[in-house]
Amino acid sequence: MEREETLREIAALRHNIYINNRLRLEFLASISKLLRDYGISAEDELLSSLILAVPDELSAGNGAPPTSTLSSREPVPPLAPMPPEAPDEEPVPPLSPEQEPVPPLAPEEEPEEEPVPPVAPE
Repeated sequence: MEREETLREIAALRHNIYINNRLRLEFLASISKLLRDYGISAEDELLSSLILAVPDELSAGNGAPPTSTLSSREPVPPLAPMPPEAPDEEPVPPLSPEQEPVPPLAPEEEPEEEPVPPVAPE
């Protein structure tokens, strides 16, 4: 994909998220849920300030050369700290809206025996 086309597509995506309140809400909710599933906390202010960008946009703003001009042999320093390792356990996806959660079963108790009335002597 050409750089100009990529920049147009990300700009269109940002615009759609900006003008569509439902899309923005669901997008941020999905990111928030994903972070919680991996045990990463994010404040509301941080989530509300997230901006989608492509690498060319990020490198153009900090004075670094565009990524296409960097030699493949030169290591590229990360722009942000590396994310923490994923938890050992895989996150469990949520149930679909059609499925109701099943409450846990109560422990089985032995039924109490009913007292047997005494038999009258004959």
